[in-house]
Amino acid sequence: MIAGERLLDGRKLKESEERQRMAIEAGAFGTWDLNVATGKAIWSPALFQLLGYAIDPAHSATMAMWRCCVHPDDLAKTLREDAAARLNRRSYVSEYRIIRADDGEIRWLRANGQYYFDAESNPVRMVGVLRDVTERKLIELSLRESEAQYRSALTVGRLGSWETNFLTKMRTWSPEAMALFGISPKDGVGHVGGDNDEFLTALHPDDRHLYAEMHELAQTLDSFPAHYRIVRPDGAVLWLAGRGQVFERTADGKCQRLLSVMADVTEQKKTELHVRFLLREMSHRSKNLLAVVQSIATQTMRTSADMATFGSRFEQRLQGLAASHDILVDQNWEGATLSALVQRQLAPFVESGGHRVKATGPRVDLNSTAAQAVGLALHELATNAVKYGALSEPGGKVIVSWAFDSSSPAALILTWEEKDGPAVVQPKRKGFGTAVIERMAPSSVSGSVVLDYAPAGLRWQLTIPATELIKS
Repeated sequence: MIAGERLLDGRKLKESEERQRMAIEAGAFGTWDLNVATGKAIWSPALFQLLGYAIDPAHSATMAMWRCCVHPDDLAKTLREDAAARLNRRSYVSEYRIIRADDGEIRWLRANGQYYFDAESNPVRMVGVLRDVTERKLIELSLRESEAQYRSALTVGRLGSWETNFLTKMRTWSPEAMALFGISPKDGVGHVGGDNDEFLTALHPDDRHLYAEMHELAQTLDSFPAHYRIVRPDGAVLWLAGRGQVFERTADGKCQRLLSVMADVTEQKKTELHVRFLLREMSHRSKNLLAVVQSIATQTMRTSADMATFGSRFEQRLQGLAASHDILVDQNWEGATLSALVQRQLAPFVESGGHRVKATGPRVDLNSTAAQAVGLALHELATNAVKYGALSEPGGKVIVSWAFDSSSPAALILTWEEKDGPAVVQPKRKGFGTAVIERMAPSSVSGSVVLDYAPAGLRWQLTIPATELIKS
């Protein structure tokens, strides 16, 4: 009976080994048994096929044959893993590429091996299994590439996501969301509710009422938009826009898990606010411009003997107004440089390259209201000078200068002075031009004016408060 039992056990062991061999071959597994001392190995037929070698009838192979197949970029890594397994007396596991010996095809393999040692702890044998994992590896690499692209898209698009779990009172942040908020909770896990709620803390004070509103929306809607400001720890205010998506509810329908995906739309918001500001400014300035044009038309009509005279004067004054506006447009309506304003207004009245008009003064920028008023005044002064003053005779000159008041540096004094022209006679009747230089200009800049009809030449002096200037 004992011999029979041993025979039966031997048959079972042989059958078990045969089943294992068949399973390995059916699963495209290759096996090896390496003699460490000689470097010679016994390979299974499947291993020869995996590496692209013709099957040796004796199943004999060498380490050199294996090395020749390993991809050059993976060989050093694989040998290091082998050495570590031998040194630490643990199982050998490695994934690497091979270049098949017969057709040159690149495949991914996974190796699992085990070293055996003699009494002196010297490695004498290594057995293992090798299998083709190319399909799985390509899928992994594709997923990694997709994830990398996804992360890059999140970073470039300044997108952040986080999950709010109302049951556990925990909030899980993505790296991009933490960077967006400027926070670093341990392991990316924060708190929901209470004084430690980092999301509530980050919300702009004027938008914190939205915290409860968003949580209420999550109880009734599976998806909803969100738009609010946050204040980063460095004080920067960001506008965020995106959506909240409920993806798990409790048995009674309450929101348990909420996913929030938000984008930094600060620049878009700034642009939007700037456009709104420009539209309001355009409306305001258009009304002001129409009021000025209406005033010019009314005053010109009162002092014109006929329609022909009115048309000529009105056109000239509109051209002067347009010249000021051209400068303002060039400066995005932020103001105008006084020297450019003087040059543009006087250009139509003097010959090119002439020396009859001299303009001197420091760099000064007027705000848009002051530029418009001063431009009109300069146009009227130049018109009068051409008709009756210094520019009406060949030898006449005009000196335009500006400087800060020595007794009150906060104010700028702009002076128009005519010389070497005909004797000046104070007009008996005051028309629109006089109204502009005496009343409209100083009123528009909240300043004062001194007008002197001296016989030797007209002198006009306008004091402009610093509030009408743009600081450079």
